[in-house]
Amino acid sequence: MASPTHVCQIPGNSDIAGIGVRASVYIQACLAGLNLPYLLHTLVFTEEETIRAPAGKEGTKASPTAQATAGTRPEDGLAISIRPSLSTDSLDSTEKALRNFRNENAEYLGVAKALERSLFMVGFAVILSAIVEAKSRTGLSAYHALIVLNISQINNWAGFLLLLLRGEFRTTGIGWIGRIFVTRRSLMSSLLCVAHAIMMSALGLYFWSNLGPFLGYAGDIQSCHPLTYFRVFGPVNISNKALRISSLAFYAVSLVPVFGLYFLALIPGFALIVFTLVTLILLLVLVPVLVVLGAIYFLILKPVIVFMFRPVLRTSAVQNVITSLEGPWSIIREQSRRAFLSLRFRTTGLLNGPSYSPLFTFTMAVFFSAPLVYAIISTELIIRVNRDNVEPGAESKWTYGQTLALFTALVAVILYINELLAIQRRRKRARNPVDHELGRRVFFERGTQT
Repeated sequence: MASPTHVCQIPGNSDIAGIGVRASVYIQACLAGLNLPYLLHTLVFTEEETIRAPAGKEGTKASPTAQATAGTRPEDGLAISIRPSLSTDSLDSTEKALRNFRNENAEYLGVAKALERSLFMVGFAVILSAIVEAKSRTGLSAYHALIVLNISQINNWAGFLLLLLRGEFRTTGIGWIGRIFVTRRSLMSSLLCVAHAIMMSALGLYFWSNLGPFLGYAGDIQSCHPLTYFRVFGPVNISNKALRISSLAFYAVSLVPVFGLYFLALIPGFALIVFTLVTLILLLVLVPVLVVLGAIYFLILKPVIVFMFRPVLRTSAVQNVITSLEGPWSIIREQSRRAFLSLRFRTTGLLNGPSYSPLFTFTMAVFFSAPLVYAIISTELIIRVNRDNVEPGAESKWTYGQTLALFTALVAVILYINELLAIQRRRKRARNPVDHELGRRVFFERGTQT
């Protein structure tokens, strides 16, 4: 390995690693993440026995139980959207539910589409600019290629969340057992996300299969050591063989149309589950150790301590101190008991009820949001670990590309906030229909009198 004096200085590229581009990507990704509560209200497991109508002609209405369940509002505590009367054909029933869902949430879904367009506008621009620069005379450094790939993954995961939010996917079932329906409309709506995933995967395959073009910074062929680190739970040099093989396999699978999109979006969630299971296994291994330590304390140490300090505790001075502390201690003990009972009630409550209970909601929220959080943190750590090898001050320059990216993100933020306020107003009117109708009548009566 060459000495540190021969490390290549990475030229700055504000249009890729600048704070403006990164901020625009992070803002829109966080907006997609903020839609998770609404997403989890739309992706629910409905009970087939209650929503399926009895055998008969198509269009037969469901039972009163089904109608009562269908009318439940999300703000009442059940994550169920308004459902139409369903026929015996489950596919026709799903199509009707989808059509009704889109009609009830047309404005919100329109904002989701606008946010998706602005998100991929920045995403395609970053990938295309990276491809053009990689083929130009100046070339593209491996450091900036890594940032492009990470930013593209953030855009892809956020776009997948918005794709689910738009309601083309529905699930049915009982409890935790369910089925997901992928319609032709959902496949057509995912074309933009699929195209972005294919472009990102193609760039990733080209980068990891042939690092040579990315190591000669600015076409320089001088003898130096191009030191660049990737972040995978820690800094790893990009020349690491295991890192290259795993990255090639990851992007090769992701390149498959449609399947690659779901692989890119879902594999981080499964990795999180595997990590959780490994952690639980380690905890189970530690349980015997804790049992042995507890036995030593209760069988050996505690009797010795009690035997040694019992005469001291029986003196009048110590008894007076204990008596004075009895009042505050009883209050603390009572509050602790109440807190424990409340915690136990809330914790066991997560395990009860249907699949849209808080436990299901929390699990799905972590499943969908963990990749976004990890990718954002990983991108910033890549920039931090390679900061010493980048030209000082080269990426702090403000460029036209950063301004355009931030302006696009700002428009998305304004649209999102405006629609969020509109949804709150509609929910308030829905919760108080009598007051709303009375206010409307008073308004019109005053207008008539004047």
